[in-house]
Amino acid sequence: MPRQLLEYISSFRVKTTKDLRIVLDIRQEWEGKNFERIKHFNFDWVKNSIYNLLLEYESDILQQKHLEAWHNIHIWSLIDKCFNELEGVDIARGESCSIASSKRKNNRRIVQGIVKTTRKSIGRRGDLIVRKGSYEYGASEVGKDYEGDNGSKLLKERGLKSPKMLKDIIVDLGNFVEWKTDKLHQFELVSFIHAGLFMILLRMDVPAGYICRITRSDTLQVSTNINQFEKALKCLVLTWKAKMNVCKTIEIVEKMCDDDVLGDLQKAGARKHRDLTILSNCIMTPQKKRKANMINA
Repeated sequence: MPRQLLEYISSFRVKTTKDLRIVLDIRQEWEGKNFERIKHFNFDWVKNSIYNLLLEYESDILQQKHLEAWHNIHIWSLIDKCFNELEGVDIARGESCSIASSKRKNNRRIVQGIVKTTRKSIGRRGDLIVRKGSYEYGASEVGKDYEGDNGSKLLKERGLKSPKMLKDIIVDLGNFVEWKTDKLHQFELVSFIHAGLFMILLRMDVPAGYICRITRSDTLQVSTNINQFEKALKCLVLTWKAKMNVCKTIEIVEKMCDDDVLGDLQKAGARKHRDLTILSNCIMTPQKKRKANMINA
């Protein structure tokens, strides 16, 4: 993170809502007629995100229990707004289906000759999906309660659901770049795991060979007490870092230099025989057979 932006975030390390308003009221050089969206977007995002959190602290509502939708709207909307800087990137919420997951589930689907063609399977649902065009670069899972780092829901979403969705996405992107090793090993996908006011970031990359590596951040939180507001600032920093990872991956996927263009033309009509690092798909989840209820006459 640039030092100037980090210093601006650090200026909000206060202990009361009154002091927080005083810092927010200080007019910055980049505000007003001097504002340039490309140059000052992150500063503006930080200020607006902190102002929205201030409203929650002043209403003294963070100490109450809320549903997932409340947390998405009042707290974690700062993630959606952070990605507004990236042109063409859509933050799909509301249990959106993953396109990459759908491709994996239907890759063996064919037209049947005798029996009826199977229905197309929908992709795995996520509470948030970072998408640009037909390709995805990140996801999120949200829970309403935090039951510790080893809570049942958190364990499932952190250890199974999110990694499986990220693997589907990285395989889909690998197919798009024709499994070019130099690009594949630079991919870095992200997944936000939320449980109430707590936040974890998962990162998936392919450092070498056929191994997908998952890196997990520390558990951060938006504190219910304004005295610990600096904890919320760490969530802002982590969100910004996640955006930079997504931005880097998008550039790698979309970048095509002159050598790539000439190489593609040269390979016209040739069969693929070069050595490639092709990752396998995730294993399909076993389906249990439904048992009909037997009613004794």
